[in-house]
Amino acid sequence: IVNFLDDNTLQGAIGNNFSLAEVVIADDTTLDAGNNIIKATFITLGTTSNLIADTTTLNLGTGTVTGTIRGFADGKGTVQFSGATNTLGGNVGTTSNSLAEVIIGSGNAVTGGTFNIDALAVTLDSSSSLTLSSGSITGATAIGNSASLTFSGSGNLNGAATLDTSATLT
Repeated sequence: IVNFLDDNTLQGAIGNNFSLAEVVIADDTTLDAGNNIIKATFITLGTTSNLIADTTTLNLGTGTVTGTIRGFADGKGTVQFSGATNTLGGNVGTTSNSLAEVIIGSGNAVTGGTFNIDALAVTLDSSSSLTLSSGSITGATAIGNSASLTFSGSGNLNGAATLDTSATLT
């Protein structure tokens, strides 16, 4: 288990050759993974059930996270995709450990394939895209200006969707 107790920026991969059991990001802490990979069975955001003003955040660039990203408690933690492209390597949020928010930054593209996203809020900023095949999204989803959410197979959206100008949902 690797614990991040303060804000950190990764300088290399975590669990590159050997997957870890868990990576834990403490309450009100930000881990900026940049373009580095993380391989762990679980990547847990937060260390308590306190949801008031929690700012636990995992920032991801182009590095793939292999494993399940989850909140310590249901509705805890934020994952922000800020790399030009990213491919999910595991579920982002779970039924009993959803995240507070998943954000795909402006102009970024995320491919989810068969993996699921479970968060109270999912935001696709302007000109961003999210493509899922059999993966599903659970949570209120906001699709920004010229952004797109595409289900290329049996995936689905479980929650309300709000579409901005020129946004697409297919």
